[in-house]
Amino acid sequence: WTVNSYTISFNENGGSNVTDITQNYDTTLTKPTNPTKTGHTFAGWYSDSGLTNAYTFPILMPESLTLYAKWNVNQYTVEYVDFDGTVLQTEDYDYESDLNISAENIEKIEKLIIKNTDLSTSHEIDAIVNICVNALWRKYWSTLNADEILDMKKDN
Repeated sequence: WTVNSYTISFNENGGSNVTDITQNYDTTLTKPTNPTKTGHTFAGWYSDSGLTNAYTFPILMPESLTLYAKWNVNQYTVEYVDFDGTVLQTEDYDYESDLNISAENIEKIEKLIIKNTDLSTSHEIDAIVNICVNALWRKYWSTLNADEILDMKKDN
């Protein structure tokens, strides 16, 4: 008789590639190197696509199966700082979320200090060159008489 071999496939859920593992049944299966994903922290392998059943290594090689990567989005703290170093506003954000700068601080900001929530790294941005502001427009109806229209034409 011969020992069957099986394959563990990995669904990285948007992370870097992890090579499938094929080996003999009942041999020790070693955990592969964790995948990476920009703006996220790897949270482990799961045996179901709903990410509810954590899979623990090392184990003896079972039958073929697919494991699914779980990711936690990284969070950052942003400090809005004015010209003299005063922190005007502090906000926490998820990776790739929009910044929310209060209207009263928008013209005072000199730099942003962005920190990982675990405070292990920090990045400073020295000048905000372009800020995009979305305006909310409301329809406003007004009735003008002929004299008002003629006065507007004269002014232009």
